[in-house]
Amino acid sequence: MFKTHTLNVPIELVHLVHDNKLHEALGIYLLLKASCDGHLFLSVEQRSCIMAALGLKDVRTFKKHLDKLIQLNWVGYNKNSRTYYIRSFKTLRVQSGFHKYLSAVFHVSKDAANITEFIQGVLLCFEIKRRMRGRNSKVAKIAGSSALKKGRALHELKANGDISVYIGLSLEKLGELWGVSKSQADRIKKRVSKLKYIKTKAKYNIIHTSSKPDFSLFKNLPSNRIYDVKRRKRNGWVYYEFRERSYDEIISLMEFVNQKSIVRRLNIANEECL
Repeated sequence: MFKTHTLNVPIELVHLVHDNKLHEALGIYLLLKASCDGHLFLSVEQRSCIMAALGLKDVRTFKKHLDKLIQLNWVGYNKNSRTYYIRSFKTLRVQSGFHKYLSAVFHVSKDAANITEFIQGVLLCFEIKRRMRGRNSKVAKIAGSSALKKGRALHELKANGDISVYIGLSLEKLGELWGVSKSQADRIKKRVSKLKYIKTKAKYNIIHTSSKPDFSLFKNLPSNRIYDVKRRKRNGWVYYEFRERSYDEIISLMEFVNQKSIVRRLNIANEECL
């Protein structure tokens, strides 16, 4: 049924949807958009297909979100012809004043069934990209842009504390990002990781090194944290690292596209209209 299999969703639209709890409404908008060339007569079959893709069971829920889309003017409706007009992303950009270049790639076959996790994944991956860009700018400022391609230079900057060792967010920061508690943030992180929107790597802080695995060292440490002992061997010498679990490294696996040319053209058009 769907004519288009991927859509480039403006990053600010994703933020707006999350802030206003419009997750399912966005899913319907995207699938309506993927179903036509801008307008359609919504048949029962098409509606059922969209509902199935999003996992919606109740027609009343579908109609509620569709009415919200019409109210937002993301979708227009002609009562006489019973035709729906699906506004373009360009129209939504102008309508809402979106100016950021980045858009997230929405895959109909995968992301429709996981629309909430898609939105949460986009927010997280965008934040990871933002932090990575900030760190790269700092590297270029301290050691020159060529240092970004030199492993030794990056290692020295990390060792000196000039840049972060890795990019990640604590559960507290994830909770702030998604507007949820730390326990909810942990569950969301696991879901978006399972869907391969992100990849995580466990990280630890070494709190002690010893030649023996003496677990009694943990007795005087806070009990609400995770600890372990890692056996190491270097130059024939066996030793043990006593470690405290830190927040995970997070690697973005989602696709983004830069739509600078589109945004710039829209800005020029807006100035001419004024």
